[in-house]
Amino acid sequence: MKVCRDLDEFYRTNDKDLTNILVKKFKSTLKFILLEDLKSEIYLRLHSKNYVANYRPLEIEIDISQRKWKIKPSYAKFSTYLCKFIFNYIYAYHSKADPNDTCLSLDSYDDCGFNKHGDSKKKFSYKNIPDESQSKINFRLELEKYLENIKNKTKNKGTLVFDNSGEEKIIRVLDGFGNKGCDEKTFIKLVSDGFIDETFDNNLSSFTKDQIVKVSLSLEKNGVIKSEITKEGNKRYYLDDPMRRSLYRLLKYYIAGYKDREISEKFKMSVAGIGVMKRLLRKKIEGMRTDY
Repeated sequence: MKVCRDLDEFYRTNDKDLTNILVKKFKSTLKFILLEDLKSEIYLRLHSKNYVANYRPLEIEIDISQRKWKIKPSYAKFSTYLCKFIFNYIYAYHSKADPNDTCLSLDSYDDCGFNKHGDSKKKFSYKNIPDESQSKINFRLELEKYLENIKNKTKNKGTLVFDNSGEEKIIRVLDGFGNKGCDEKTFIKLVSDGFIDETFDNNLSSFTKDQIVKVSLSLEKNGVIKSEITKEGNKRYYLDDPMRRSLYRLLKYYIAGYKDREISEKFKMSVAGIGVMKRLLRKKIEGMRTDY
């Protein structure tokens, strides 16, 4: 990997090297998550930590008593610096560490598949050794079965979560109409908080109407609401998939590898509240097991 000043330069210069590392070292992880999704997670974390820009190739040592200072190369190469970050992230969120992978530098990788004595390092499954891959597949299928069941029972239940008051008003209005949706005229009138009469097209300021349309388009883009044109040529709005503190979404986050702290930020609630929901989810799954 080449040393870079920022994440943008790192992407343009080292994206191919990052891809090769993930494909070679984390094949088992990539069975359960798409390569591009995993790379996106890593880039997002690198961005939030400003990790690339914080790399320092040189160290400065200052001896105050001797009034001396010197500059020397950093103990970690840039490749080592990034490699340890990538490995630690994946081990923390997607898998457990393999002792054979805890090397300190990319320079120590040996991809030939043989040790120094010429013996193969590849592992083979024998008949007397249970195949763990099948149990992992069965566990994944079981999770999907629970997820589908909980989706049917709890997807549309739970407190709605909003980013701001504008989104809250729009979502609550559409939530009141259920599956039948709401025509555009009624929708804008209700979202405008009832300060206009039937002739709202004349009395509603263009700024207010534009703001409603702007927020609605943003919500529609994010899959929270949807709209369609009826046979009569009128536009209707529907609630699609808003953020709810539902057991269904909680289980989806856990399957995706989210931690309690991260889910609490998504749900805009305390970690203790997530703990309560987790206990309810566990009871729900235990009840489902007795049914199968």
